[in-house]
Amino acid sequence: MHSPIHLVQSVKWPQHQCRRLGAQFTACSRHFAHESVFCVRASQMCDGTQNCPYADDEDPTRCLFHRLSMEEMSRIRLAFSHLTEKGKPRKKPIVWSDEQGNVRDQNGDFVV
Repeated sequence: MHSPIHLVQSVKWPQHQCRRLGAQFTACSRHFAHESVFCVRASQMCDGTQNCPYADDEDPTRCLFHRLSMEEMSRIRLAFSHLTEKGKPRKKPIVWSDEQGNVRDQNGDFVV
């Protein structure tokens, strides 16, 4: 587990300061401008451990979006892996399950 990185107080653009540490860093929220800036790694977001002083890295709304984004990326990766086999177009149709559990093909038609 990594601790948040503490920057100086009264930084005008905290997100910019955290990005200077690397693209994988983001700033924790502050309630007042004079508060210190803490930066956490993106991998620490929504991991079940509070790293930011106000726990915004575990905010339920943000984490719901984060989880949905990760699930969507998994679906996209799966779709691309089905499109090609060793760099050649795949001959089998792509099928997937929608939210209701119905199996559909790449055209969105039901598969029986």
